[in-house]
Amino acid sequence: MKKKVLLAMMLVMGFCTMQAQENQGAENWEQMRTERVKKQAERKAGELDLKGDAKDNFIIIYTQYQGEMFACAKKTGMFDRRNERREAPEKKELTDAEAKEKVDEYFKNQEKQITLMKARLDVQKKYYAEFAKTLTPQQLAKVFAEPQFQMGGRGRQGQGRPGGFGGQRMRMGEGPQN
Repeated sequence: MKKKVLLAMMLVMGFCTMQAQENQGAENWEQMRTERVKKQAERKAGELDLKGDAKDNFIIIYTQYQGEMFACAKKTGMFDRRNERREAPEKKELTDAEAKEKVDEYFKNQEKQITLMKARLDVQKKYYAEFAKTLTPQQLAKVFAEPQFQMGGRGRQGQGRPGGFGGQRMRMGEGPQN
């Protein structure tokens, strides 16, 4: 009997420890994301050549802006779908019902992406008005019109051979071809 009670207590303690570690991991991840966004805001302020109060104000607003953009993605379940994509699809012949289900799922995912894009656009318009109070049109273009590589990705730039995808290849000793 004592062994069963002891075993039950060990299981409960183990479960509590796992929960505490899980919560701590989420807090650490959130703190790291916040720090990364702050550094990104500081880099962007440097690119825009902002100084003093303008720089401090920009960093605050930019951090809020990125927080809302992240919240949009989180609210629409973008991160949930990200884990699903990692699973390798099985290569097999689909039945008509499975094929129909797969197409329906595709359309649902497209609708979710459109919802996310609309939410992000609304946030961008809101913050464009905020940034426009202190930034020039050229600076606004650098914040909104230039590609932003969020979530730590670099997109397709910088991958592969010189010129990126589909670009002309240069041989040693040659300059760009016109």
